[in-house]
Amino acid sequence: MTIPLSHHPHPLEEAINRIRQGKALVISNRRRGALIVCKPYCSQFLGPGSMLGGELDRSCTRLVPIGKLSLASPSSTDELYRAYLIRRQWTLNTHRLTELPNPTDRAQQFLNQLENYFSPEIIRRVPPEVLASIVGVFPRTMLQILN
Repeated sequence: MTIPLSHHPHPLEEAINRIRQGKALVISNRRRGALIVCKPYCSQFLGPGSMLGGELDRSCTRLVPIGKLSLASPSSTDELYRAYLIRRQWTLNTHRLTELPNPTDRAQQFLNQLENYFSPEIIRRVPPEVLASIVGVFPRTMLQILN
């Protein structure tokens, strides 16, 4: 079942409700969309094809869409497994960036990675504090790089 985010009156609330119920969703890889999952102490970037929800995201406090996001329930356990592996790859890519010792380098490298998929205009719509929490930098550091 697809959740048409543009047609639902409160699409992100609907997705959060499903996540909190332990249901899994998949970010469509047919559109240029991604999602940032905000949790109490950090945020996680989930790119196209990633799994969202299940036990991994029950502590989700906020979802921040990027680009043309489309979410759907997985049609099979194989699709869910593939989406989990894709999420794992996105997580590993982000983790490699967090290992950079210089915060400015972490912020710059993360933004460079995002620009492979999204225009600078789309990236600037994402709150800097959310972007900063993904790679462990202060919001002002992210703002400096964005400007």
